[in-house]
Amino acid sequence: MAEQQHIPLPLKYRPMTFDDVVGQEHVVRTLRHAIEANRIANAYLFIGPRGIGKTTTSRIFAKALNCSSPKGVEPCGECENCRQIAAGRSLDVTESSGVLLRQIMAIGIPITLSNSAMSIIS
Repeated sequence: MAEQQHIPLPLKYRPMTFDDVVGQEHVVRTLRHAIEANRIANAYLFIGPRGIGKTTTSRIFAKALNCSSPKGVEPCGECENCRQIAAGRSLDVTESSGVLLRQIMAIGIPITLSNSAMSIIS
């Protein structure tokens, strides 16, 4: 019998679209309006206490912006870009935690981002 890999519940049932996000309606509404109006800012900071959906919301936003065949403002979740972002393997989308960022800044390493890459700081 093959042993199944344990996946924590928050990751197993992580929302995959803006419609699935609960408790962050104001954030979802703002991000949807930005996509609809094609007015994407240079940077977005997702900040707050643990467990409120910063990483989840930022991944959905990144998928919506990079999706090959979006369904309105929602990512399709099926194209290569969506699958890579969801798996954390996209070269165009990088995630960095605030802890890591503070450690890097504390030792004085300059941070530069390419124009084509979107950075997610959660």
